Amino acid sequence: MPKRLTEKSQTILVFSLLVAVKIVGLAVYGPIFLPDGSNFINFADIILQNDSWLLDIGIEHDLWMATSFPAIGYPLVIMVAKIIAGEGWSWLVVGFQLGLSMVSTLFVFV
Repeated sequence: MPKRLTEKSQTILVFSLLVAVKIVGLAVYGPIFLPDGSNFINFADIILQNDSWLLDIGIEHDLWMATSFPAIGYPLVIMVAKIIAGEGWSWLVVGFQLGLSMVSTLFVFV
């Protein structure tokens, strides 16, 4: 008679499979940019250029869309990734997102 897995073993197995699927998906497709991503990337670039965005949203320029609507959190993640990884920043951001996804999965199911 086959031995049944304990609940802990089942959780570890499912979590490991989820990690493997995400890593394979990233390896096959790489970072994918959605249409709204350019707003966040532009905002991150503006933050990296100078601090004028703090006091002026640039309503007289095309920049106002990038600096007035999105929350600052995700553009800051992109900015930090650009500082750390340079041209490979998108891989670092996706890796960060995958890590957060795994942590949230653990909180939900464990």
